[in-house]
Amino acid sequence: ALTPDVLASFDIARVFKENTKPVNSLDFSRDGALLVSSSDDHAIRLYKCDTGTLEKTSFSKKFGCSLAKFTHHQNCVITASHNEWDHSIRYLSLYDNAYLRVFKGHRDRVVSLSMSPLNDMFLSASLDNSCRMWDLRTPAAQGLIRIPAGYSCINFDNSGDVFAIAASGPRCVKLFDAREYEKGPFTTFFLDCPAVEITHVKFSSDGKVVMLTTNQSLIILLDAFDGK
Repeated sequence: ALTPDVLASFDIARVFKENTKPVNSLDFSRDGALLVSSSDDHAIRLYKCDTGTLEKTSFSKKFGCSLAKFTHHQNCVITASHNEWDHSIRYLSLYDNAYLRVFKGHRDRVVSLSMSPLNDMFLSASLDNSCRMWDLRTPAAQGLIRIPAGYSCINFDNSGDVFAIAASGPRCVKLFDAREYEKGPFTTFFLDCPAVEITHVKFSSDGKVVMLTTNQSLIILLDAFDGK
């Protein structure tokens, strides 16, 4: 178990200094063997976790990169553009540094991405007040959900059957059935907390707890069934 004593025994094993500007995202592959990072210097870097080595560096100098997420293939990721003029999402092969597909539709910066653990579907949330559902196999959005103004983030649970949208404006978390998201959320939890920007939402591995991180010194844990 990951106890306070176990955490206290951890130490730094390796430091990577390849980035010249801040790292803006990190994501582990499903099996934990690989780690991908994106950074403000337009670099996407792939690391091997068991050896602590840098395996591959790809660049997206024209569009920038953020929110790098593994797909179901360990050599492929999705990333959001990181600039002021393009708000597309790109499906990238790290093997040959080639774009496999471009997903266009958002009209403002994409601030959250989540890959379904079940299939080729993924979610995106944007400052254009929309969450969109996509399929890696086609460039057109498969669905759209209007969300409140402000910073919102999204994530699937480990089953892939449920996803959450956490909205900073109204300070709430909405849970959706991924198979019937068109019907709207099946439950909404309003947060009793100060006005903060919710930066990330994540389910525990058993789906019983929802964790929210914020731009303040505040992490919120909610019961996924009653919101307490």
